[in-house]
Amino acid sequence: MTIDNQGRTLLDKAAEEGNLNAVKYAVEILKWDVNKPNRNDLTPLYYAAKKEIRKL
Repeated sequence: MTIDNQGRTLLDKAAEEGNLNAVKYAVEILKWDVNKPNRNDLTPLYYAAKKEIRKL
């Protein structure tokens, strides 16, 4: 699993951007665990929710 300099994985970035195809690929094909926190102790759900919260 690739991690950027901010500690986020590709799955985290896809969730934050709302890229459902990338999330689906990571979960179904690569078998990445969406409940596994990254090195910042945050999950992809956090990044997905963060984007929605910004809209409020």
